[in-house]
Amino acid sequence: MKVLHICNDFNYQKLYINLFRENAKSIDQVVYCGNRNKKIIGNNIDTTISNIEYFNPHIVYRYDKINYFGKAYRQYNFIKKNIGLNTINHVHAHTFFSDGVLAFLINLFFNIPYTVSVRNTDVNTFFKFKPYLTPLAYIIYRKAKSIHFPTGNIKRKFFKRVLLKDNKSRVISNPLDDFWIDNQLQNKKSFNKRKSFLICYVGKIDSNKNLDALVCAIERLNLNYKIKLKVVGKFKSKNIKRRVSQKEFVEHINHIHSKDKLKNIYRESHLLCLPSKSETFGMVCLESLSQGTPFLIRKKQGLFGLINAKEGGHYFESDSDITTKIEQIIRRGQMSIKTYVNFEDFRVTKISDEMLNIYQLTT
Repeated sequence: MKVLHICNDFNYQKLYINLFRENAKSIDQVVYCGNRNKKIIGNNIDTTISNIEYFNPHIVYRYDKINYFGKAYRQYNFIKKNIGLNTINHVHAHTFFSDGVLAFLINLFFNIPYTVSVRNTDVNTFFKFKPYLTPLAYIIYRKAKSIHFPTGNIKRKFFKRVLLKDNKSRVISNPLDDFWIDNQLQNKKSFNKRKSFLICYVGKIDSNKNLDALVCAIERLNLNYKIKLKVVGKFKSKNIKRRVSQKEFVEHINHIHSKDKLKNIYRESHLLCLPSKSETFGMVCLESLSQGTPFLIRKKQGLFGLINAKEGGHYFESDSDITTKIEQIIRRGQMSIKTYVNFEDFRVTKISDEMLNIYQLTT
């Protein structure tokens, strides 16, 4: 069996190559990623895997934000000319709108069945800011053999927009890197109110990540507590960087390549906080939880509904609620503790088996 992965985010997210590497034990694969940034072409490509072929052209441009259909046909023509579609048994589009339209066109002209995944950007950006694409969403959905959601929250949001009977969808989590599963720490963490309470944030920093709201919450809390914030990640905006980095209680680390160093940051922290306006999955929440550190994230985003408070998952309603939630956690004096999360459910071998099963059943 040979699967074509259409994955516009491949160069930015390591979770894909981890999954494809596991898949390669059972199937042949072709990975197509139409790139918009020449500097990252080749990122996450593993040339040691003999039965994965990569196509990573610089074919997406800045003006394509207002040229959706032009971008789609340009990429489809590249795929048609450069990838032997007659050898492909199944297509997996890893985002609904950006990748799903390509899978639909391949199905239309080559009759190859496809699976399509729905991500945070699909439900919180495309439906909101490009409502003219809603009719296309119905077409992509109807023609797909299977629809994949990483969380139940994204599934609920999708079917509020696309009013169709749900008869082909599956919720399958994103895989957690084996490193975190194999190096778990589930001991209780206590907090001495005389000492600093350390909150960490891990990930890229842009306007959606809403780090300003967390900084404001900590400023208010520091009238009564000693709270420090360790920020790990690259700022996408100079303005956000200036506002956040100038605070005395903030320590910024641009990037950490070592998982061991990141593991130590999780372990020394009392809480991971993601104040994002929207979040697909929040993989760093699972990473943190695997090290015995609870997380705080917006309600109805990320792992909401999957991880509860007893397991270390805490949720806030709005930006103004962040202060209250952090204070409640501090007052308990004990952070997380022994969690009951079965991290084996997130191991890449299990996720791969579930996806391979879908490919086999729908081809």
